[in-house]
Amino acid sequence: MREYLERAGVDPNLIWTELESHSTHENAVNSAVILRQHGVHRITLVVDAQSMLRAEACFRKEGFEVTPAPSNHREIDEWRDEILPSWKSIRRNEITLHETLGWLWYRWRGWI
Repeated sequence: MREYLERAGVDPNLIWTELESHSTHENAVNSAVILRQHGVHRITLVVDAQSMLRAEACFRKEGFEVTPAPSNHREIDEWRDEILPSWKSIRRNEITLHETLGWLWYRWRGWI
């Protein structure tokens, strides 16, 4: 993303990166430190649509006013692909299960 922003003409001094996190929670905590150092209290959060609820909750827990900007929205396929078992439907269910369990885990841990 940094390279993309620089190629788009963004001043490199205005690009702050967080490279230490291994989870959404850690990213919110680590990013909060950087953002607070620069006096930022309101953010636009860009993350894939299926992860948005958990990610937004994490950044709100860190005290930020969040404007969600979800990306990579799921497209509805033909009815056969939505109803009949296939690798696509299995993958979608895996992602949904991951996000559901992640939400529950984060709530239990007090991260959201």
